[in-house]
Amino acid sequence: MDPSTKGDGGLNAQDFEVYVLRTMACEESMSERALDRLGVSVAESEVTRQAVSAATQLAPGQVEELIEILGEGMTVVRRRDGEVATVVRRTFGTWPGLVFQVTANDAGICTDARFVRPPDQAPEKPSDPSALEPWKYTKDEIAEWFGPLEEGDAWPPFEEFGLHDAEAGQNHEYDVVFSWGLLQSIKPTR
Repeated sequence: MDPSTKGDGGLNAQDFEVYVLRTMACEESMSERALDRLGVSVAESEVTRQAVSAATQLAPGQVEELIEILGEGMTVVRRRDGEVATVVRRTFGTWPGLVFQVTANDAGICTDARFVRPPDQAPEKPSDPSALEPWKYTKDEIAEWFGPLEEGDAWPPFEEFGLHDAEAGQNHEYDVVFSWGLLQSIKPTR
């Protein structure tokens, strides 16, 4: 890792990428493959997850610590839609074509953190929900294409929804799981 991306607290952008990865509700094999690509063991990833979690605890100024960790290669916008807000954006190699976006209020407390897709990189709509693949689509995209999503359990960054697809005279229902606004799994329920 380039030392210029190292934050003063010893944490860097790759550490945050590992943190996001280890807080996802994905299949363990997906997580382990991504860790292998990053050159990080499962044991190291747990230590990193704990360190990033401790460094970015909910408190005034939280977003400043995040900005320090993410280092170079991120975008910071200090105003949004006429409101005082900080929006931090960063890409990670594990999720190509997606941007991790964090929004913080005027006290510097993070109020939203999720993956978004730049408009110029919009994917093609899959033919039906069964063609959706984990880590390829955002919650917003799936809601637009196949919604509405029926709310289920939510414990940020985890969210679970029901999806009813009645295309072509077929009735299909799915459980859809997201972490950080990114699809983790989709399973038919009937």
